[in-house]
Amino acid sequence: TNLKAFGCEIISTDKLLKKFKQDFSIPTFLEFLEDSAYHPHKMKILSLLTSPFQKTLLLDSDVIFYKKPKEILNWIKLSKNRNLYAEYFHLPEEVSHPVFQFRLLLFKLIKLDARCYLNSGIVCFDKKSKSDFKLLDKTARILYEINHSGYLAETAEETFMSTLLPNRNSDFLDCSLYRTILEKSELKQVDKKKAIAIHYAKNSKNVLYYDTLVTVLLALIRK
Repeated sequence: TNLKAFGCEIISTDKLLKKFKQDFSIPTFLEFLEDSAYHPHKMKILSLLTSPFQKTLLLDSDVIFYKKPKEILNWIKLSKNRNLYAEYFHLPEEVSHPVFQFRLLLFKLIKLDARCYLNSGIVCFDKKSKSDFKLLDKTARILYEINHSGYLAETAEETFMSTLLPNRNSDFLDCSLYRTILEKSELKQVDKKKAIAIHYAKNSKNVLYYDTLVTVLLALIRK
């Protein structure tokens, strides 16, 4: 790239919430953001909504890239008014997982055409993609009615993101190329020669450090 400088700013949750209240009027969703019963992952969607940039790339720190991510680079350089996101690995049309089933039911209730597999490890968000922010409030009301906390609480932020990234303004990354693994055993199913990136989520973290070290060492050897 031609970037001349890199910088990092750590922004407090209070500051993000203050900006959110200034820019949006979504009361039930705000209640979710301020609710301690929900997982801290909810700060990810708060960061997207309050980003000062038109385009924001949200990338988990446990994602390793093995090849140049052409799809993401094309989104940065060429895409206009569209979003891009990673998905949990799934077989075609697979909806057996409870989280997938819940999202499909939710989409029917709020009359939204969206996919149910979104994983928030990689999200490319364009503020000009004309997302319907009112759906965040509808989703929050449904979530509070059926499940105030518990199993769905940890994945709630991904459910909200799904409502912001429907099919009409979003594209998804191939889940076999941008692979998310939840358990160490799943790594055996991944073709690293084919994979562009691997998201080492949940219980696969212990593999992350080893694979990162190997990747860095191989890169140094090739140089």
